[in-house]
Amino acid sequence: MRSYKTKKLSNCLGLPAIRKEKLSLYTFGNKTPIEKDYDVIKLTLKNKDSPNLKLDIEALVTNQISAANIPPPELDNIPQTVQLENLVFADSPDCKEPIIILIGADYYYDVVTGKIKHLSKKLVAVETIFGWCLQGRNSESQSSFALSVIVQENLISDQLKKFWDLKISGLIDSKNESDVSENQII
Repeated sequence: MRSYKTKKLSNCLGLPAIRKEKLSLYTFGNKTPIEKDYDVIKLTLKNKDSPNLKLDIEALVTNQISAANIPPPELDNIPQTVQLENLVFADSPDCKEPIIILIGADYYYDVVTGKIKHLSKKLVAVETIFGWCLQGRNSESQSSFALSVIVQENLISDQLKKFWDLKISGLIDSKNESDVSENQII
């Protein structure tokens, strides 16, 4: 659900934290969360060929996004390469760099344009403001990586708890509770 960027990139760009957030992370298979404080930074992501295609995001700063070396797709093994010939990819297929920014569901629909090319039952090309991305896999034998993280944001829960604690203790004025419109809202 959240977008992340590496601390190394944040330091390299000199991006200051705009706030801190405490999150409870339930990683795949764990029943108890890991609570962690994250710095939040603002940055602008631009298309390298068309700088007017850009997106301002807030991302959480983390030391590492993935320890796995995720190989780029092997385009030679895709029988639908004819459909890929005119597509400009967001990443170079020969890029070996580690992942430094992860765009989560919080900005995913700001990045994708809605254009999709179905290459097979399990592989699609999805257009983004940064270029086309391959999603899925191109064969049954291809190895796959999965990452599942559930994030629980404590900030809203804490604010609601404080509100109800104040309401119960009588610190919030309840003299207008007989007001019909307020009762309908409640």
